[in-house]
Amino acid sequence: MKVLTEQMLRSEILNRDVSEYFIEEGVFVTPSAKEYLASRKIELKIKSGSFNAGSSTSSPKSYGIKEIENMEYYIDYSTNKKLNTKPENYTHLYDNVLVEKNHPRIVLRGKLDSLLSLIVDIQYQFKERHEDKLLEYLKKYQKLIHTILYSEVSNKSLEFDTIFDLTEEEIRKMSHHPKEYFGCDHIFVNCNMPFTVIKLNLIRTAVREVELVAYNALKNERDDLIKLLNRMSSAVYILMLMAHTGKDISK
Repeated sequence: MKVLTEQMLRSEILNRDVSEYFIEEGVFVTPSAKEYLASRKIELKIKSGSFNAGSSTSSPKSYGIKEIENMEYYIDYSTNKKLNTKPENYTHLYDNVLVEKNHPRIVLRGKLDSLLSLIVDIQYQFKERHEDKLLEYLKKYQKLIHTILYSEVSNKSLEFDTIFDLTEEEIRKMSHHPKEYFGCDHIFVNCNMPFTVIKLNLIRTAVREVELVAYNALKNERDDLIKLLNRMSSAVYILMLMAHTGKDISK
């Protein structure tokens, strides 16, 4: 599932004068991304991949920004009260349900957005340095974060399967016993270590921050996401061990 976030939009169209933004069918657009487009009066549309018989063109259908702008009423998530207008200090939790902009779940979405931005920045640096193997791992990692973002916004459960084709048990063993799998002791990052290890450590610590924010926002509600984020920080540590020793974890 591809996800379009506010940060992605800002990076792409911040200084452009556009009235329409087209996406592929099936892309999940976060509420904050929709709000950003609405604030700039940009209509979100789905690209049409089919043509009607006898017609040379086919107009893409609207994704639904206008429905968000013209909702008949809103619901305050905290009080369950009906609101006729959307207060400036509120944002969409989902559909027409609103929360204050400093709500823990909105903070979590912001942290996930920041994490994605950091990963893209490091992907660019790895690409420039031809770190192709690590770049492939980070692409998979990025997709997993998109899945987490979609799961949180849509309130759909997410079952943990594998990360980098490693099971939960394999991740635990590799991250806890590096000597057995990589032939080295636990690493403590310093400025003399390889560039890749130092950069991957930035992702690891950022994921830990997201995990703590997720716990504060979703405790007793989404154990699936909290558990997955915990395993994701361990998975990055495994990449660090791989970069440090030169050993691949591919099966």
